[in-house]
Amino acid sequence: MSFLTNFLLPVLLLFSSLSFASPFEFSYSGRLTKDSGEPLEGSVSLQVKFYRAASEGEAVPVEILPFNNITLDQGVFQLSFGNLTAAQYHQIFSEAEPTFIEVTDIVSGITYPRQKFSIVPYALKVPVDDQTIGYNSDGKLTIKNTPASGAAILSTINSSSEGSLAPTVLPSLAGDVSGSITSATVNKIKGRAISDQSPVNGDFLSWDSSSSSWKPAGVEGASGGTVTQVATGAGLTGGPITTSGTVSIANLGVDTSQINTGAVTAAKIAACADGQILKMSGATNWVCTDDKVGTVTTVSAAGPLASSGGATPQISLSGQVAIANGGTGAATKTAGFDALSPLTTKGDLVTRDGTSNVRLGVGTNGQVLTADSSQTEGVKWANIPSAPVSSVNTLTGAVTLTSDNISEGSTNKYYKQNCPTGYIWVPGLAKFGTLPGFCVMKYEAKGAWAGCTSEPGGEIWRYIDQPTARSLCKGLGMNYHLLSENEWMTIAEQIINVPINDIDADSGLQLATGHSDGNPWARLATTVGAEPIISGCDITKNMEDPANDYVLGSCEIRGD
Repeated sequence: MSFLTNFLLPVLLLFSSLSFASPFEFSYSGRLTKDSGEPLEGSVSLQVKFYRAASEGEAVPVEILPFNNITLDQGVFQLSFGNLTAAQYHQIFSEAEPTFIEVTDIVSGITYPRQKFSIVPYALKVPVDDQTIGYNSDGKLTIKNTPASGAAILSTINSSSEGSLAPTVLPSLAGDVSGSITSATVNKIKGRAISDQSPVNGDFLSWDSSSSSWKPAGVEGASGGTVTQVATGAGLTGGPITTSGTVSIANLGVDTSQINTGAVTAAKIAACADGQILKMSGATNWVCTDDKVGTVTTVSAAGPLASSGGATPQISLSGQVAIANGGTGAATKTAGFDALSPLTTKGDLVTRDGTSNVRLGVGTNGQVLTADSSQTEGVKWANIPSAPVSSVNTLTGAVTLTSDNISEGSTNKYYKQNCPTGYIWVPGLAKFGTLPGFCVMKYEAKGAWAGCTSEPGGEIWRYIDQPTARSLCKGLGMNYHLLSENEWMTIAEQIINVPINDIDADSGLQLATGHSDGNPWARLATTVGAEPIISGCDITKNMEDPANDYVLGSCEIRGD
């Protein structure tokens, strides 16, 4: 077996002149190797065909002669496609479809995978829309779907030699422009006629509806005139002016409605020193002032202020104004709040009795706050109920919490997982991210290849690869998957953490072993109906402990 490696993009070479009548030539290189990657040596004979697709389809109908006795250099060959006509070249490299090359070893009969050409061979293929411009059967660029005048231009272009086309071969101008390309006249603007009237200095074009044409005219269409008066409106002064004068803004002529928001900047306001304020001086001017600086000499109590000093007390120079309606007379906010608060004892709370804020005295240690509409305060301190648990996970009566309905290590102490038949629940561990737990097969995988069952009887699966096992497992339904590494580690640690799994008291962990018959590749015999049993034993001690001595009906450990 050998392989074709296309490592050199096709290179387009154009010989002679750029005339379409000249032959086109391009080269193509590749590399042939053995299965091991070692390059082929010697010589080969190759046949080349071109296609529009990477596989299947008909070959492009351009005959390419075989390349015989091509010498390989480190497996590399080079083919030169010469003497192609323009028509053949453009047939091979279509502007509308890709081109693939297929190389066949004539002697061995091996056909190598097709390789797609890069953009390089298309260097002479000018992009066209194939509607107005395209290529003819000879590969020449041509104008398509043109009127008779366009056809004449095309004929002249295709038959002309190098140089400029004579204006006489071009059609006459039309639309808003008339005449020839060398002597054009603008007769219209957007299809509207322009008058032949001669303009004078300062005129501009103006539309004349009476003649339906553009005509030269002066300002406002008038020939001249004299301004006799300029009047001034609101906010302006200086008018009316009949000969000469100055128009200016009147005092108070600009009001808020004439100033845009944000238009007045700091630069337009009198510069004040730090801390100064603007103060109206007279009726028209704002000035900077320090008037805000001063001394308060008297404070009169009125409204919400009150004092014990009389009906309308006054404070001169210094003193305190108390809050009315039972004011505290305190000098700070904290002291004032403390004086108004109804709380008296550590742990007291403020609550609402429906009309007023009232005090709820602190309860005793261990009590909790609970709502009680029968109380004046609406809440009360109460002891935590001490009634026994009567129901867990739909289990009622004298409930005993076991590992079956408590996920150890989980924050949900009453979590219970109902596993399918043949599966058992494994409590999760936070360190492995498997909380609250998961279900795992209780028995080895058995059953037909079309399914997967967990049951005590039947032949155990063997010689199965991981992809097949994963596929069969997922086929059982949603959320079924092979054991993850973290799930396996969870099971291992749970086994380690149960002391009875240690078969003796020696240092370290000694697990009970299975399949110790010296024939590990053989299937173990199974017994239908057999169930693993741990009955009457102390799982908190190892199996060598006297408490776990085998006694029929007292301490039995049985498995299948």
